Amino acid sequence: MIWISPPNGEDHNGHGSHTASTTAGNVLLDVNIPDVDGGETGVRFDSMSGVAPHANIVSYQVCLPGERDSIGFGGCFPSLTILAVEHAIEHGIDALNYSIGGGSSNPWTDPDALAFLSACKAGIHVATSAGNDGPGPETVGSPGDTPWLTSVAAYTHDRDYAEKTIGDFTGGDTEAPKALTGKAASGAFTGAIVYAGDFENPNDPDNDPAQCLEPFPENTFAADTIVVCDRGEIARVDKGRNVKAGGASALVLANIAGGADNVVADAHVLPAIHIDAAQGDQLRAWLASGKEHKASISGTEVIHDAKLARIAAGFSSRGPNKSVPDVIASIYCCAGGEHFCCLCGRSIRCLQGEPRSCRLCFCKRYFNGESTYCGCVDTAGKYSS
Repeated sequence: MIWISPPNGEDHNGHGSHTASTTAGNVLLDVNIPDVDGGETGVRFDSMSGVAPHANIVSYQVCLPGERDSIGFGGCFPSLTILAVEHAIEHGIDALNYSIGGGSSNPWTDPDALAFLSACKAGIHVATSAGNDGPGPETVGSPGDTPWLTSVAAYTHDRDYAEKTIGDFTGGDTEAPKALTGKAASGAFTGAIVYAGDFENPNDPDNDPAQCLEPFPENTFAADTIVVCDRGEIARVDKGRNVKAGGASALVLANIAGGADNVVADAHVLPAIHIDAAQGDQLRAWLASGKEHKASISGTEVIHDAKLARIAAGFSSRGPNKSVPDVIASIYCCAGGEHFCCLCGRSIRCLQGEPRSCRLCFCKRYFNGESTYCGCVDTAGKYSS
């Protein structure tokens, strides 16, 4: 396999661009929230931007473009981090975001932590991630355990999607359900409604069409049809892809008794709603009677709910400081899980020889992890001081 390193400073797996856009992304108006394949969902943000949209970004490439896998072309170099910090000091950089880390260690013997101490002495605000190994104690990593840096933990924000409904049921031989409620980051749709379990899927070797585990053959479903799939086994959004391949125009994802009980506002590739198991049982029972069933799925919009905010993310690392117990690991909290931000650069699949994966640049739906939180605090810390 031939590896092609991207030009110096260019992002190659999306990590750099998503932290950079969180920090200083341009102001954008009327922004589509893309589905999982980058298409239109019908849901939009009125506006969005990074914390400091007029700031200039300097990118330092200190990591390899791969992952920590069997190929072994991943990881970051402390020696390059030190050179980057020296360059930042020399050229008057105002703030450094270091969304990189490893296991806990003594900051007084870590080369990168000592380099950041020099940056702090030069008046540069440095923020780093506490780590993604929570929620247990002593999970804060290095250099997040360094007392002269601003270490950042992950907390939730108040953004949510308005509840969706599926209703206006007609057809069948039994009483139709009342309007059912659920979630999805997608638009509205009205049409015929069918249960995937009533169709054959020759692409599924397990012969379980109700689960929508494999793409249905083209034209399995009539035009303008909503297809109901049982939840389980594979990614929720893949079920939407699989029924869309068979001609479906919309999706109802229904939980099943004994399975996962949450409903999630996924950005499906077609209008959708995710409902709980009790409502799913009602819907399936009605669809089993008679014929010519029809229904309408409502749209949704971005809303704000204070009850959702200021909750520590389960993955967020915590103290105490494992390597130096008598030094407090001072961690600041930033609201903003599931950041909507940019993904730009050459993906790892491109570097592995898939040309169609090269030169990507689009608004990704959401990122989780303390890399995103760190960029917020780094910029806010500098520009509010």
